Amino acid sequence: MLFRSLLFIAHYAGLLKLNKVTDAIVYEKKLNYYKFLENFVAIEDKLTDLKDKAGYILDSLVDAMGLENATLYLYDDEKNTFELVAYKGLSREKLRDIDHIARNNPFIKFLRKENIYVANENNDFSDEYDAKKIKDSFRTMNAKLAMPLYYGLPLFHSRDMIGFLNIGDKKNKASYTKEDMDILNAFARQISTCIGKERLYSRAITDDLTKLYRIDYLSKRIQEEIERFHRYGRHFSLLFMDIDDFKNVNDRFGHQVGDSVLKKVANIIRNIVRKADIAARYGGEEFASIFINTNEGQSFDIDERLRKQIARHNFSSLADYPDVRITVSIGLASFPDHGEIKEELIANADKTMYIAKFSGKNKTCI
Repeated sequence: MLFRSLLFIAHYAGLLKLNKVTDAIVYEKKLNYYKFLENFVAIEDKLTDLKDKAGYILDSLVDAMGLENATLYLYDDEKNTFELVAYKGLSREKLRDIDHIARNNPFIKFLRKENIYVANENNDFSDEYDAKKIKDSFRTMNAKLAMPLYYGLPLFHSRDMIGFLNIGDKKNKASYTKEDMDILNAFARQISTCIGKERLYSRAITDDLTKLYRIDYLSKRIQEEIERFHRYGRHFSLLFMDIDDFKNVNDRFGHQVGDSVLKKVANIIRNIVRKADIAARYGGEEFASIFINTNEGQSFDIDERLRKQIARHNFSSLADYPDVRITVSIGLASFPDHGEIKEELIANADKTMYIAKFSGKNKTCI
C-alpha cells in the first residue's frame, strides 16, 4: 500500500513537473507574441513599405513559434495573382518558380472558402472541391524546396482574401498544439489588419490610372522634407515634368491610347527613381518627383536619364502607328536654393518646366 502511494506521489509529481514545463513553453510563446505587438506598434509608422511590414511580421512569427520556414503571399490587383512578398528559412532561388500563384489555382480556391489546408490531413473534402487538384497544387509549390511547407492559412480583410501564409515544420519537430494554433491565428489576424489598413491607405493616396502618388500626398511629403532639412540639413530636389504635345496624342489616337501612354510613362518613372524617392501624377499629363537627400547635380543626372529613357522608348505598339514618339520637358528646383517654403519651391519647379517647354521641349532646365 505504501509502495503504491509512493508511486502515485512520484507519478503526480512528474505530471506537475511536466505541466509546469508545458505552461512555461506556452507562456514563453505568448510572451514573445505580446513583445512582438508592443514592438510592432512602436515601429509600424517607421516601416513605410508594405513589404517591409510583411517581412517584419513573418520574421516575428518564425522566431516566436520556432518555425523552420514560412512564406507570405499577398494579392496583387493589377496582376490578378498572389505574389510572394516575404519568406524565411528558404532560398530565394528555389522560390523563383512559385513567386506568384494564380487566383484560379485550386489551392487558392480552397483557401478562399476560409479553409485551412494541412498537408496529409485534409483527406476528406466536400464534393465541391477536387481534392487531388488541391493536393497537387500544394505539392507543386513544395516540389523544389529543401524544407517543405505543411500549412496554408488564408488572410482575410473585409471578407476579401488578401493573401495567405504557408508555414513549415517546427525546428524541434514537435507537433502543433492548440496554443500554437491560437498564436498562429493571432499573427494571421495581425497581418490581415496591418495589410488591410495599408491597402486602404494606399488606394487613398494613389492615382487610379498611373498607380503613382496623388498630388495631395506629394504636397504633404514636400512639407515633411522641408522640416527634415531644418532638423538634419538633408537637401532634396523637386522635379516637374510635362509630356510634350500630349493633346496631339489624344486627338490622333484617342483617349485610350493617351491613357496607355500615361501608364507607360509612369512605369518608366517608377523604374528610374529610387525606392526612397516620391513619384506622383500632378494632374493631366504632368508628373512630379521628390529626390530625397540629393543635391542639384545628382537630381539633374536622374532627370536627364529619365528624359532620355522616355525619348528612346518605342510607344508605337500602343497605337499601331510606327511614328509614335513621346518626349518630356522637365523643370528642377532644389531646396533651399530655389525656394525656402513649399509654395515657392513648387512655383519654381513649375516655372523651370515651362522654360524647358517653351525653349524647344525635350530638355531639362534648372
